[in-house]
Amino acid sequence: MPQHPHPESAPRPVRQIEPTTPENQTSPDSTGSVPPATGGDPTVRAVQTVLNDLSLYRGPIDGMTGPQTNSAIETYRRIVGLEPGSQIDGALLHQLGLSNGGEAAKKTNPVEQTASAETGDATIRKIQAGLKAFGNDGIEIDGVIGGRTRDAIREFQSLFDLPVTGEPDASLVTKMQEIGLIN
Repeated sequence: MPQHPHPESAPRPVRQIEPTTPENQTSPDSTGSVPPATGGDPTVRAVQTVLNDLSLYRGPIDGMTGPQTNSAIETYRRIVGLEPGSQIDGALLHQLGLSNGGEAAKKTNPVEQTASAETGDATIRKIQAGLKAFGNDGIEIDGVIGGRTRDAIREFQSLFDLPVTGEPDASLVTKMQEIGLIN
């Protein structure tokens, strides 16, 4: 094939575009993006869920690590004083309340995980995640107010000169928002 004297102005091949058919048409609500993958790693999904509850992660909860997950992990590790990086390790899982004494996080069926996450209250999970980030390692982020959660709330309220009730009241939520533990 002969070379064109000016390659930048050489004719380019024309790409044919297929007409829209029901098989290749996207829904009106579609953004044209790739649909989320099913599956993914349950541990990554659990980390994404907790970081989402802390408003540090805004991506899809899909169990896949990517730039948004890595950035959220790096931010969380910096906030709580863990070694810098984006790795999901025992220290991160422990701090997030996703491991038991340094063991790997429970790997459950995603359907079971979703069902159990929905049984607790979302606001309580946010408060628990914020208290955990504040250094209360013994709290389980389950959306249920138990003894450890009440004790951590009382401690937090006492430290910030709030009425010490052990209850997740408006003054607690407001103070946690003011200092950036939740939003």
